[in-house]
Amino acid sequence: MLDFDGRDLWRPASITMQITPTPKIESPTIQDSADSTVDRRSGRRANVATPDTALPLLPRLEGGRRHNVIVVGLNRRSRRYLEGMQAYQSKGVRVVCVIDTEGFDDESPTENQRACLDLLETMEVPHLGTLEILPQILVEYPIDEVHVTLPMKSCYDDIDSVLSVCDEAGVPASLTTDLFESGSASMSAMGNLRSGSQLRYSCVQRTAFDRFAKRSIDVIGSIAGLIVFAIPMLLIALIMKLTSRGPVLFPQERFGMNHRPFTMYKFRTMVVNAEQLRQQLEQENEMDGPVFKMRRDPRITAFGRFLRKSSLDELPQLFNVLKGEMSLVGPRPPIGQEVREYEWWQRRRLSTRPGLTCYWQISGRNQIDFEEWMRLDLRYIDDWSIRLDLKLILLTIPAVLFGRGAS
Repeated sequence: MLDFDGRDLWRPASITMQITPTPKIESPTIQDSADSTVDRRSGRRANVATPDTALPLLPRLEGGRRHNVIVVGLNRRSRRYLEGMQAYQSKGVRVVCVIDTEGFDDESPTENQRACLDLLETMEVPHLGTLEILPQILVEYPIDEVHVTLPMKSCYDDIDSVLSVCDEAGVPASLTTDLFESGSASMSAMGNLRSGSQLRYSCVQRTAFDRFAKRSIDVIGSIAGLIVFAIPMLLIALIMKLTSRGPVLFPQERFGMNHRPFTMYKFRTMVVNAEQLRQQLEQENEMDGPVFKMRRDPRITAFGRFLRKSSLDELPQLFNVLKGEMSLVGPRPPIGQEVREYEWWQRRRLSTRPGLTCYWQISGRNQIDFEEWMRLDLRYIDDWSIRLDLKLILLTIPAVLFGRGAS
């Protein structure tokens, strides 16, 4: 994000962060405006010849509220950046010129270079040549930022040189952040730590406000639910004591966000030795994958069957939500045996806090197969928003009332 005169301006396809050069294993030398090179580790200078390049005439660059940007690179990233910046030229941000790592004849540009040149012509932005001209531009013109869109792997030394020039000139530099292809993970910039600035790749991208809003809904919703269902929960406990032997609550170790174990509570719906009896019933499993489900599970008590059909057995998990171990909306927390049998791509469902309800609960529950269940959970992670959470909560109400897919 650019902060210019108190205004935040969004940049598509990139996240801008301030770059503070850090020591490298090698010590590349770069040219500065005083016809010398600077070793970035020792700080010593050596005289070198400055290319005798005539600086092309740029359009008049207004000062004041204009934010003048140089783009370094002519490639796919550059094209996306320039397309996004077109909308902001009228809002105080202006791309004043583009330079690249190497020159080319008019007849030899690549497809992406040609697309960028056509875009520059539309934007009336000049292409000034190679990186050698950068120090001269920074000396001659009021430049507020240099934005680098070069590929990291093949242009590491060039990027390092650009950052060094900008560092000496006192001009902020920024990098396009889609440095690596990472599937569903998105990158965000972290603060300047003692070890240096960091970039984080995560498949769950939430702002501080998003996290605060989701947690607030969880706390308010769980407290309201515990108040509303306090008497029904007491009645359920009483009936269970009168109709079957054993404890009222069934505690079970489940796995939450980032594979963190916690104790999840349910009203007990099975006989006391249900876990031991499961091994004898494995061949009766009606679900594919590592999940065990039977429509007529002999371990379930008569009252437990009613609790499951009505989903009332899940009510004690409101305490898990209040404690922060679960959320009102999120993938169901798995047991350890299920997690150990996950395919690798399915483990991504552990990247967010588990919940009471999600797409699976409103899409048929036990009527859909395991792989589709996993894909629905990943869809929730990728599409998450506060609005989606509220929608899923509302859709869960009729699904519970009519017992769709419950068993």
